[in-house]
Amino acid sequence: MHYGSQEDWRVQNFEARRHQQKMFIPFIKLPSFSGDSDPNIYLGWEAKVEQMFNVYEVKKDEKVK
Repeated sequence: MHYGSQEDWRVQNFEARRHQQKMFIPFIKLPSFSGDSDPNIYLGWEAKVEQMFNVYEVKKDEKVK
């Protein structure tokens, strides 16, 4: 494959790696939740979990309840 410049090669290489990374579902160790009755503690835990899912680009159908 011919690239017009080194920048073209970097962009193409980045896109190829990004595509490869999306082909597997990473194992994510989620923070534990003790079941405290304080809703603010639960909401904080839920926000942390959602942030981790966003970082790893986990799709909705790949999440386990």
